[in-house]
Amino acid sequence: MNGPYDFLTSISRLTAAYRRFEWAVWALNATIFSIALYALAEILGLPAFMSFYYQDFLPLAASPAILSIIIGTMGATLLKRRKKPTYFRSWAGAL
Repeated sequence: MNGPYDFLTSISRLTAAYRRFEWAVWALNATIFSIALYALAEILGLPAFMSFYYQDFLPLAASPAILSIIIGTMGATLLKRRKKPTYFRSWAGAL
């Protein structure tokens, strides 16, 4: 006979899988935001401008890429904070 709290192992396993999924979604959002921002900077010509005029100083020459990564990460974090987790969303429609 199983104990009364055997379901907790299943719940903890599902919670861990949910956290991994949420981290993967955050990483994909950060990547999408970063690529979009860098594409915008590329359209404006900022990477070519910065690499031409600041070719001796690498951090300043790569600043459009660095800034797009930083802003993309912040955008993904902001999006993650705005979204509320709902565990029972699919069950609510069935009731």
